[in-house]
Amino acid sequence: MDYNIIISGLGGDGVIFLSKVITSAALNQGVEVKCYQNHGHAKRGGSVVAHIRIGKNSFSPMIPFATADLLFSFEINEGARYLHFLKDEAMVVVHHDRGADSAQIAHLKSSINNLSIIDLTDIIKSIDDPNTRNSAMLGFIITLDCFPLKSSICKDALLMVLPKEKRGINDAAFELGRRAKRQKI
Repeated sequence: MDYNIIISGLGGDGVIFLSKVITSAALNQGVEVKCYQNHGHAKRGGSVVAHIRIGKNSFSPMIPFATADLLFSFEINEGARYLHFLKDEAMVVVHHDRGADSAQIAHLKSSINNLSIIDLTDIIKSIDDPNTRNSAMLGFIITLDCFPLKSSICKDALLMVLPKEKRGINDAAFELGRRAKRQKI
């Protein structure tokens, strides 16, 4: 199994954290994995991207253009920035809050055959902790038929990298993400 994932967002969204969780989950599942993280602008709210390559035929941590199977993004403009990495049949999941630019959604819709939108805003409000958005996104991502890692292993990897006092609230966010409704566009 060879599978390429791109995670994008802005500094503070949890892109780096989530790439570590997914990489740990792949290792715990006994699968070869490589990860590249570009996070020079993370502390200033700039663009952040992670490449995760799962499988034995990945010789570099960076995903070549037009070979990614999954792109998920915490910010709609950042999702659009990395479309050139996708295969034709790739799956794209973007967080879209109600105030997002409808022109950008139209651009994504015209560019992608397999697009899902999730609004994590209500999940974050119900938990009252904006730092759980990445856990909710992971909970949603593991429900996708195309996602290659086991749900239980991903959840265990998530909880293992968190401090004990943060595990309960992130577990709740993960479960809410798992139950979130997929908005197919």
